[in-house]
Amino acid sequence: AKGFSRGIEEIQLTVSVVIPESGDLNWGGIEGAKVTQYPLNSTGKRVSYLDCFTTQVGAQYTVDNEAKRDITMNALRRVEE
Repeated sequence: AKGFSRGIEEIQLTVSVVIPESGDLNWGGIEGAKVTQYPLNSTGKRVSYLDCFTTQVGAQYTVDNEAKRDITMNALRRVEE
């Protein structure tokens, strides 16, 4: 066979979020969001995930007296800034 085919890149994120004291959000309804990961040092680059949408929302749990929840998301693009 000649040539090649290129599939669609699959980008999956697992995000831990803090639930605000004002009340829980509709984490399952997130569409078209941007998630940015900042570097731990000053020489690194930011990485942004664009057009994110939620695929799974975990149960609420507590760590250090903070209510948290794990969310699984997919993104359509990854950009280094």
